[in-house]
Amino acid sequence: LVATTGLVRTNTLPAMRNMTVDGWNQIQPQISGFQRDVTGRLDSFSHQDGLTEMRRKMTSQARSVLECLGAFRKRCLPVDKGT
Repeated sequence: LVATTGLVRTNTLPAMRNMTVDGWNQIQPQISGFQRDVTGRLDSFSHQDGLTEMRRKMTSQARSVLECLGAFRKRCLPVDKGT
């Protein structure tokens, strides 16, 4: 039993690390794109119509980032249904 527990531990930690890296690799481009979009919009911010359009686009980008975070959570942090 002790040997089995050690084997599970040695296999689980690298697997968890790989899932975390894979999840970050999916989320990071969304965050970078969101950051570039916001920076570009703030640089060109000049009138009220721009604010309305910026709000709409930012909401869409934020929703995309949240969807990626939700998928990452489901994949890497499954909800315990109780025992």
